[in-house]
This record gives sequence, C-alpha cells and structure tokens, in this order.
Amino acid sequence: MKLDIKGRLVDLGSGDEALDKLQAEIDRESNQGTYAVRRVLVDGTEIYGDYMQQIRESKSAIGTVTIEMATQSEMRREMIEDALAYLNRAIPVLEPLSERFVQGPDSEAWSLLGHMVEGMQWISGMLALTQFNQADRFREGVSQAIGNLQGAIQIQDYTSISDIIHFEILPVYEEIRDHLIQSAEAEGSQHALQ
Repeated sequence: MKLDIKGRLVDLGSGDEALDKLQAEIDRESNQGTYAVRRVLVDGTEIYGDYMQQIRESKSAIGTVTIEMATQSEMRREMIEDALAYLNRAIPVLEPLSERFVQGPDSEAWSLLGHMVEGMQWISGMLALTQFNQADRFREGVSQAIGNLQGAIQIQDYTSISDIIHFEILPVYEEIRDHLIQSAEAEGSQHALQ
C-alpha cells in the first residue's frame, strides 16, 4: 500500500504494519492540530466516515491512499462556503414547500421534505464543527424544528408541517445564512457570497 500525503509518496508496506504507518504519517502531518484530514481517496475513490475502518477492511486490495490535508481555518472556511451554498439553494424552496403541504402534499413534496430533513441534520453537524459564535443556539433551533417536524409527520398534520417549515425552519435558516455571510466576510471568503 502506498500513501500520497502533502505531495509525498510513501510506501507503507502491507498488512497491519501498513495501517500503523498510515496512522503515524497522518498524525505526523497533522502537526499537533495545525492540519486536519480534508479528504481521503482510496485508489482514486473518495471515502467518507471512518476512513481507517474502511481501509482496514479492504487493506489487501488497496494500491494508493491519498490524504488531502488542510489547516483548521481552511476547513472552517470550506464548511462555511458549503453551508452557504446549501442554504442559498434551500431557502427559496422552503416557502413553496410549505404551501404544498397546506394544499395536500404529493409524492414530490414528501421527497423534498425528506431532503430538507437530511439537510437540517447536515447543517446541525456543520454548526457543531465550525464552532462559531451562536452555533449552539442555531443548533438548538434546528434540533427543535426537527423534533417538531417529526411529531407533525407522525400524525400527518399537514398544516403543522407547513407552519413548522414556514415559521421555524425558514427563519432559522435565514438567520444561520446571515450569520455565515458575516463570518465569511470576516474571514475573506468572498467566493461563498456569490
């Protein structure tokens, strides 16, 4: 197994020894918190989640592991940009989605609602990672909206679903977006604002 990390190609050998060397190289390049793993590719395919576990499970078939590193500030800036891009796409959809539930949802409305809940969970996780001012308050707002939405979905109360989207989720999303725009401007992340 080979490792491509920060422009260096390292032969790790094979077996469990290769995994130990892989972890040691990542730790060394992390430089006591200065850098973090941005992305992991195994033979050109990006992997998500517990990458070490996935690598461990298929170590004998792996040719090259590519580790992309970034500074903490770069990672934070990228998360803010990704969140802003998501929110800028999601916010315009929320009002029409709310109206669809007032009128009686069709299968597309239910599908959009499912995507919205996934997005809310992603936003909540992103807020936990970025550690910006008021993140806990925003996470609480998202969490409360998810809980309220789940209750309304269980009893198929379409009016409540509509109201939760319109009066809870939309305002929280707009507030998060506005706060992230301020953060992006402060950090010079103009790309995210376009």
